[in-house]
Amino acid sequence: MIDSHIHLDLIQQENPDRIPWMVSMGCEVISWAFNDTVHTLNDLKNYLTRQHSFIEAVNAQGLKSRFLTGIHPRTIPPELKVVEIPALLEPFLAHPLCQGLGEIGLETGDERECDILRGQLSLHKKVQALGKKIGVHTPRERKADVTRKILKILGEFPGIQGITVVDHTTAETLPWVLNAGFHAGITISPPKTSLPELAAILEEYEGETDRIMVNTDSGRQFYEDCVNLCHNPAFDQDVLNRITDMTARTFFNLD
Repeated sequence: MIDSHIHLDLIQQENPDRIPWMVSMGCEVISWAFNDTVHTLNDLKNYLTRQHSFIEAVNAQGLKSRFLTGIHPRTIPPELKVVEIPALLEPFLAHPLCQGLGEIGLETGDERECDILRGQLSLHKKVQALGKKIGVHTPRERKADVTRKILKILGEFPGIQGITVVDHTTAETLPWVLNAGFHAGITISPPKTSLPELAAILEEYEGETDRIMVNTDSGRQFYEDCVNLCHNPAFDQDVLNRITDMTARTFFNLD
């Protein structure tokens, strides 16, 4: 399976035994950029540099892993200027293990977050030319209102639908994302979407599973939910194969 949204560096810090466990379970992962120790622009630069070096090391340990680079809305340095974003992120986008931009998006939806999101989305032509993708965060709080704002901003950048996954969608927000032409991520874990909730979603949107992928968003807290889902007899196995593997594999152009 592919866990299409995870935070490997935080897993290494809190649950390092989980990396060999994922290898033993046959997992592949996409590690999105986020670290709650980022407070300054220098912190962010150092973190993004550490991120790709860490992913290289984890691959050497046998865990097939890729990463997204970007500025999470909860870790925007106060001194960061929008005009600095391309020079900050483009070197990491060029890395062969980088699959694109992420985790970008909105948390509160304030003006500062919107400016930084637009600044990162301005790289979409570069991302597309590199054959890479964009991973977008939606928050837990005020999910509906903020998701609408995110989709409105994404609509300002024509042509990005095919290269963008909007994550942490719910039964309420998933149809908005699909109707707007994007891929959708569903985070399967006790704090977010439960298996009964997933079952209800798939019953309604089984025909859209070529654009739906699941993940755990594991970081400081690790969740086994996607691995446990893979052979859950309550779900159609073909559907599970798509949402736990093939949709993400195709979207991220993985071997």
